[in-house]
Amino acid sequence: MGQGGEGEWLQGRVEKPGRVLMKRGYSGYRVRSSPCWPWQEMVRILMLVALAIGSPGTPLDAIADTPLPAPSPSTQCSPNGRVCIEMKLDSGGGIYRKGLGGERIDLWAMPGLHRAVFVSDDGRHLVKCYSGLNLVPLDYEPEMSLVEVWRQGTLIHRLSLRAVVGNLSAMPRTVSHYAWGSCLRFESETRFVIALQGHAANGDLIWKKMVLDVVSGQLRRTNQLIPQ
Repeated sequence: MGQGGEGEWLQGRVEKPGRVLMKRGYSGYRVRSSPCWPWQEMVRILMLVALAIGSPGTPLDAIADTPLPAPSPSTQCSPNGRVCIEMKLDSGGGIYRKGLGGERIDLWAMPGLHRAVFVSDDGRHLVKCYSGLNLVPLDYEPEMSLVEVWRQGTLIHRLSLRAVVGNLSAMPRTVSHYAWGSCLRFESETRFVIALQGHAANGDLIWKKMVLDVVSGQLRRTNQLIPQ
């Protein structure tokens, strides 16, 4: 493994089709593993809920231990707002560019409806993240698909839970799930930001920045904390 400027590079790969490892996600609030009094826990939960629905750029999280609704038709756009993916029940996801006159210019398509998708400003790449958002079930499969990279209609990289998290035993536990982290955003046309969730030395929850190169599939770990 090579070394990047801020941290360690990990190589992603496209895995061969096999049995379905990705299960339907269930959302859950994130709690610290340390003991506390009931009223303190309630305050913590309310704070976490507020953080989860806060400003843009914060982790896209599930916030309650109830089943997530099925993915529904929606439109998500790139950071500059010029390229979007429109997801429909009958045709999957269509990626298009907004022309100078506001006209729609179709670029490419991908199958299915998805809960967490992100498109790059140039419209060439799309990142699709785990449908359970920030939480994986207690009986998770280490090789379950967590992050996929698509280029103009073709799946080019797939990263497993193990590849992204590394030390699976360090994942914080909620009432009925483990919290791995969250997909965030494209910070450039080829760099996608992922937040890895964990604990600081004092037991507080923290999120560390990881950067995925969508061209090479390499994932770089950093020690940079993402504010919550």
